[in-house]
Amino acid sequence: MKAKAFFRNLGPYLRSHYHWVVAAVMFLMIFSYGGAGNNLTSLHIIPVTEELEVGREAFSLAMGAKTLAGMLSTFFSGFLIARMGTRLSSTLGLLVSAGAYYLLANLDSLWMLSLGGGLLGLAAGFCTTSAASHVTRLWFHRYQGTVLGVITAATGIGGSVMCIVQTAAIKAGSFRSSFYLCAGVILAAALLFFLFARNKPEDMGLAPLGEGEQVGRKRRSSAEAFPGFSMKRLWSRPSFYLMMLCTFLSCISMYMAYSTIRSHMIGCGFSEDQASGIHSAMLLILTGTKILAGVLSDRLGAKRVNVIFHVMAVLSLGLFAFVENYGTAIVATVLYTCSLPIVTVGISLIAFSLFGYRAQSEYTGIFLGIITVSNFVADYASNFIFSIAGSYRPAFLTAAGIAAVSMLLFFILYRLCEKDKRLSQAEAA
Repeated sequence: MKAKAFFRNLGPYLRSHYHWVVAAVMFLMIFSYGGAGNNLTSLHIIPVTEELEVGREAFSLAMGAKTLAGMLSTFFSGFLIARMGTRLSSTLGLLVSAGAYYLLANLDSLWMLSLGGGLLGLAAGFCTTSAASHVTRLWFHRYQGTVLGVITAATGIGGSVMCIVQTAAIKAGSFRSSFYLCAGVILAAALLFFLFARNKPEDMGLAPLGEGEQVGRKRRSSAEAFPGFSMKRLWSRPSFYLMMLCTFLSCISMYMAYSTIRSHMIGCGFSEDQASGIHSAMLLILTGTKILAGVLSDRLGAKRVNVIFHVMAVLSLGLFAFVENYGTAIVATVLYTCSLPIVTVGISLIAFSLFGYRAQSEYTGIFLGIITVSNFVADYASNFIFSIAGSYRPAFLTAAGIAAVSMLLFFILYRLCEKDKRLSQAEAA
């Protein structure tokens, strides 16, 4: 009888707390798409280039189609999601992604690799942070940073789980088995997302969670404190362009290491299982660091947290360049993973704190487009350096220097944005 009563009351309870159902299916979407994407290069660059008999830089160059399509997708995603809604746009994105992995499972040339990557890029704007930011803004006025951190942490959990399963699939069969696996997981996620996702709280007769509440004891939420500029006004502000540059440099530094850590570990004498274990651990730790980034941003502010993460990035990239034993590799991995939220939840939260909510959908897509471009540039640069030097060590040292420069530019950006904010408040008065 208790079981019957539980299930009888479960439906009304879920409907009244549907905010968390939407957050859960968003988590599942990013788990599947982001998790598979995390391992696209790190697990497959060696077997694919060996079978196709091409260099690693050729693999990176072929994936330029993914970057170009991803840049366009993320750039326009804010506009399209606002008009189509996340339920339709993200479901279509997942279906396209599943088809892309099916194509990659049957590739026999660099041309097919580029086509599959291009399809994955088209889905990027609708299956990653842009969609998550849009949903979080509509459904959650309370815990906004924390919820966004948890949802985007799905890439870490998904990447870690998928890394283990995909590595086993590659060993048991080939890289094609790994791609077939990705296609099946994403297809299942697409079905669940379409069944349970909703575009806005009003669709379920609800209001945003915490609507009208203030955050913190002494200060108001970022949205209440500074509504921000319109998109037209942002295009005239030097701070907006400096934020673009800071985003590009930060992501370059992080992505120069991201997809090459596993290959670098193998080059340093670690076994494939050890290298995969380090990569899997990195993605698993990333789960906690993304959540921590959201929580700390709610407590300390996104700007302070960003500086802390940049310091850890410089330290970790320098350590990776001189890895000699397993202990050093673990320390470097932990520090690096703690700084990785810079390129995911970090950029969105910093932009929101600097530019307000008025044009959030539009500028979020722009910054995510820049992140996509930086991923390609960084990946190609790392593998190009490898082709010349025969080692990834110079790439890690270069990345550490870029991260340090980016951190200094962020301090200048903060000063410019404070002046913009005072100007906005003076004009409103």
